Amino acid sequence: MVRHISLDLTGTVLGRSVRDCAKQADIPPLVNPETGRIRGVSPHRLRDAFSVHAIKRDDSGDGLRMLQEHLGHVSFNTTAKYRKISGREHRDWYRRLWK
Repeated sequence: MVRHISLDLTGTVLGRSVRDCAKQADIPPLVNPETGRIRGVSPHRLRDAFSVHAIKRDDSGDGLRMLQEHLGHVSFNTTAKYRKISGREHRDWYRRLWK
């Protein structure tokens, strides 16, 4: 017999839980390296950070398709938006073009 436990987690409850866990784990607020803007830890920011990290590790077609499935996106274009390039990476790429 398989039992299913249903948890009624609203976005507010989940967000509070994530912030509390981040605080207990001494995870500092997230700082955008481009703008310097400081933001707290949230479920959405963790999902975004995971997605960007996964693409930086493997941005092949297979890697993007696996991430698409993992995130539950119907459209590949939605997943492709996570392929962010930092300003520094962009400048380095541009400089390499002219060497």
